[in-house]
Amino acid sequence: MGVSYLSSKCLKPLALMLGICCVVVCSVVLVAHSPSTGSGKLHPTSRDFTKNPSQPRNRKYSSFSCSLSFSDSSGSPQSWLARSCELRGLCFDRHISNSWVSLSPASAFALPGICERPNLTVSLSPASSVWKGNPGTPWAPEVRLQEIPAQDVTWASGTHIFYSSYNAENPGHFILEELYGWWLLMHTFGLSADLERGLATAWRFPTAREWTCDERLAKGDTAGVERCRRLARKLTPLLLGQTAVNVDDVRANSFPWARTHLQHRPDGAPASTGTVCFDRVLVGLGFNTDHCQDESEHGIDLKAQPLCNAGRAGLLREFAGSILRKYGKQHPQNWLQHPIANSCSRGPSSARRGSTRGTRAGGVMPKVVLAEQSSENRLLVNQPSIHTTLAKMLPTDSFVAVNLAKLSAAEQLDLMSQAAVFVTTCGGGSVVNIFMPPGSTLILICNWNTRRDWHIYNFMADRNVRWVDAGMTNSIEVHVPSLQQLVQQGLDDFQCAHV
Repeated sequence: MGVSYLSSKCLKPLALMLGICCVVVCSVVLVAHSPSTGSGKLHPTSRDFTKNPSQPRNRKYSSFSCSLSFSDSSGSPQSWLARSCELRGLCFDRHISNSWVSLSPASAFALPGICERPNLTVSLSPASSVWKGNPGTPWAPEVRLQEIPAQDVTWASGTHIFYSSYNAENPGHFILEELYGWWLLMHTFGLSADLERGLATAWRFPTAREWTCDERLAKGDTAGVERCRRLARKLTPLLLGQTAVNVDDVRANSFPWARTHLQHRPDGAPASTGTVCFDRVLVGLGFNTDHCQDESEHGIDLKAQPLCNAGRAGLLREFAGSILRKYGKQHPQNWLQHPIANSCSRGPSSARRGSTRGTRAGGVMPKVVLAEQSSENRLLVNQPSIHTTLAKMLPTDSFVAVNLAKLSAAEQLDLMSQAAVFVTTCGGGSVVNIFMPPGSTLILICNWNTRRDWHIYNFMADRNVRWVDAGMTNSIEVHVPSLQQLVQQGLDDFQCAHV
């Protein structure tokens, strides 16, 4: 569902008023109020994102285009949570506290009340069911009737993504609610190729809401803040060349670009207004992220089966594919026949499948990956027994047991792109399954009788997802023979798909 204001012309006959047929063209300027924040430096960076800070004013007026990504069950859009916008020529004062956009030439006939000013309220943050009553972080543009100033303006070139973070110390949330959110914003407005080339900068607007890294900072949780920093350094390069710019660093002029261009004009004189204008800004994560309208709260409520992410399997594949391409990786095409996989005999395609491809030089052996767990929340107590059973069952070159947190992002991509079966407990670490090849199987071992992450994995039609119930305590124990059967079935299914 799309809503576009690119032309931004309000046309209204004035024949009754003036005796002639004419139209009114309204000029509007938007001023966006960012959420209040505390001080802190979570992701400082020294990269100068402005390629040509002293360039002359490159636009007199601005434009914007918005889309709605989701509607509730009654059919009426929850507009501010569902809205994403591309703003061309968004300008801030040097305190990054409000912004404005001019959309069309001012007219002598511009009369109050004739033109309806658009509502561009969006959510800076992903929509989270944890935040009862207000699942997003509203960012409310205000409409003004004025132009972009002609003087004392610094232009920031390129594409900039404005957002607020949520639970960014968890890899699942970071990948599916920040990286995927950024990518989907770029994809929505036809810019995903630019993102793959690193031609975008993310700006993080701090918010001390529950389960955020900024809450950790506000509470003085230094260990939590360090986990956030470490994960950002590790995973942000999957899409961008640098960690996000912390807006508080810019406000405090501790960001090098801010010290240079917000305190002085390009000619070296002190800045009077310090206005900064952005060539292109994308904003509005909201329902673009994996939660959208997750009434089941991560699959905890099995009675609630939301349609959140229904139809998005293709987008998730494109997102994962763009990351693999950026790292020069792809899913192998010359799979070897796995030694213990049963011959594929289902469907009309079985006649043209066989084991001859397994003799090709340079073939890749499908792997079974067991994620070794260390989390106290979901501790797999009989993990040694699982490891021993699978090691006896599988050839050495096809079985990998590893703590994924100890691998680099590139190493994880390489491993998961060759995984036919991935065995792991529920939680953020399971998100790397999105990089597995089509036809693969994800085996999720969950406690508390849940189907965690059902709201996203259930709709990934290019792979099999098996949830395994494993007790009603934080200590998880799985029936090993049943797990062994699921692994065997996963290898059989993979052979049917590829060999």
